[in-house]
Amino acid sequence: MIEIPEFLRDELKEYLDRLYGIPLDERIFPIGQEAVQHKMKRNSEKAGVKKIRVHDLRHSHVAYLINRGVEPLIIKERLGHNDIRITLNTYGHLYPSKQRTIADMLDADVKKANIRTEYTDNADRTKKQREDDLLFAYMFRLKDGSEDSSFL
Repeated sequence: MIEIPEFLRDELKEYLDRLYGIPLDERIFPIGQEAVQHKMKRNSEKAGVKKIRVHDLRHSHVAYLINRGVEPLIIKERLGHNDIRITLNTYGHLYPSKQRTIADMLDADVKKANIRTEYTDNADRTKKQREDDLLFAYMFRLKDGSEDSSFL
């Protein structure tokens, strides 16, 4: 079960009110998959766009959610996936690269914390600043496991 927006709830209620007396075990939309596919194909052609499949609507919904900043775990839950890997493997390409954002964030944090990134005399550094310097050095260990402490 997923939450739907109020506008859609209102439209469904209006539709159901017109179907007064529909049995609870009957489908709300008495139409088969082939009919839906046929209507979508016909309407895609009328609109002059490439063929849109029913699954494309799901994909577009996920793209919209990603663009609006919805977390992957919430999207996983909404789609009914049992494993986050299914969600990320299927829709991961839709996530924009955040590499520049991360680099800018690190620059801002280093400047804000007054972390020393090149060699200067330790005498003028407070204990907290020296601890931050060491943490920074730890975060940027070389890939082979050695540490580049040339700036300490």
